[in-house]
Amino acid sequence: KAPNGNRDGETNLGDLITDALVWGAKQNGETVDAAITNGGGIRATIEAGDITKKDVNTVLPFGNTNAVVTLTGKQLVTLFEQQWQPAGAQHPVLWLGVSNNVSYQYTTDQETVDGVTVTRGHVFNLTVNGKKVTDDATYKVAGNSFLLAGGDNFTVFQQGTGYVDTGFV
Repeated sequence: KAPNGNRDGETNLGDLITDALVWGAKQNGETVDAAITNGGGIRATIEAGDITKKDVNTVLPFGNTNAVVTLTGKQLVTLFEQQWQPAGAQHPVLWLGVSNNVSYQYTTDQETVDGVTVTRGHVFNLTVNGKKVTDDATYKVAGNSFLLAGGDNFTVFQQGTGYVDTGFV
C-alpha cells in the first residue's frame, strides 16, 4: 500500500490488477499494449495468504468491467500527465497503476490556474515493451470501464477510439 493510500502512489496491488486487466482482455480475444488502473478504484489492501472472492470484492467493489481503448502515443503521454489533477481537486496527484511493460520519467513545475498554484507533471522517456512511445503510433490500453470513460479526470480516454467492453467484472 502506498504511504497515504492507493491514490497517493503506485502499489503492488495496482500492478497486479493491471496484470489481471491484460489477462481479461486476452480472454476476450483482445490484444493490448498496456494496462492502467486508477488508485481510487482500489478500496482496500489484501493481506498475505489465501485470497477469497470476498477479499477481491472488498478491494474492487464497484462492478466496473474490463475495457480496451486505442490511444495515440501523444494521448498516452497526456494520460500520464493527467495524474496531476486540476486545481482544487481533492488529491493533487492520482497515481496510476501500470502494467510492468510500461515505464516513464517525469519532471514537475508549478503553474498558476485561476489564482491557485498547482504542480504539473511533464512526462518523457515513455516506453511500452522497451520501445519509445511516438506521438503518431497507436497503443491498445486495457483498464476498468470507469477510468476508460474519463473517470477521475483522466479525460484523454474520451478521445480514444475502438472502445471495447469485455464484460469481465
